[in-house]
Order: sequence, then C-alpha cells, then structure tokens
Amino acid sequence: MEIQGNSNQIEMAYNNKSRAGTQVNETFGAWKNEHIVYMKDQDTLYSGGNGTGLSYTLKYAEDSTAENPVMTAKGIDENGKEFQQRIYVKDINPANATIVEMRALQAYRTGNTSLSLTSLPPESGAMKLGDRADFFKMFEKVISDMQKLGRYDSAMLYEKNLNLYRQFFQ
Repeated sequence: MEIQGNSNQIEMAYNNKSRAGTQVNETFGAWKNEHIVYMKDQDTLYSGGNGTGLSYTLKYAEDSTAENPVMTAKGIDENGKEFQQRIYVKDINPANATIVEMRALQAYRTGNTSLSLTSLPPESGAMKLGDRADFFKMFEKVISDMQKLGRYDSAMLYEKNLNLYRQFFQ
C-alpha cells in the first residue's frame, strides 16, 4: 500500500487507525477496515491468526480430560464472521487438517511434552478457516525449498517439527 500526502496528513491517518469498525478515512478518501484480534489470557493455549484475517483463541473445553482432550476455538474467520468450534485433539490428522486444528495440536503437544513444536510451514499463513491441507507435504516442500536456498538452519527447524508430528502419528 502506498501512502501519499504531507506529514500532517499521514499522521492524521495513522491516528485514525485505532478506531473500531469500518470508517471513512477522509484524508485519503478510502474505506478503512479494522480487524478484530483475539488476545491471550490466563486460560488461553493459543492466540493468533494469519494473513487472511482469521483470528482466534484456543482453550481447553470444560469437559476436556487427559484421556479425551477437547479444545474450543473461538474467533473471527477471514470474512469477519464469528465462529466457535470444538476440536477433539486425538482426532486431528496432520495429513488432512485445518490451520486451527494444527494450532490446537501444536498447543496440546507443546503443553504436554518436553518436545516443543515451534513453526508451521509459511504456506499455512494463507489458509482460511475451512481449508484442509496435508501438513506433512507442506513441511516437506518448505524443507526442500530452504535447502535449495542454502537456508539449512531453517530447513533443520522445519525438519525437526515434521519429525515430531510424524512421531505422534506412527
């Protein structure tokens, strides 16, 4: 996005960004959309989103148990529509998962093992709420890409995470 105008106009536009909802930015004559962001609190296992506008939190459901871990995802989808989902952690299949399911699995595994899962493939940043993908293949692709670029440190990080997910599902 290119911003044009003198410094006073730019400062006025910047100061308007904190207002909630959709507003007219009179300085530039354009509509400006504000996004809702879900923040982490003491019970939150994960809070975040991606580049599509998807924003959500993950918390354990009240009926969650060690034998049957269940999480609740609550947030705003890429169209600004509120959603709430129940996620049965042990039913998640990384070969056919949504981004929300993978973040739930990541939060569950990070909280319940000494092994830390730190990154999902960058391609997951474009996934919408209902999109499903084979995260194993996504990891393999980003590892290959990082190796081609000579970014062996990044390739090793993604390979570590891929191997941890594979261990959980063998």
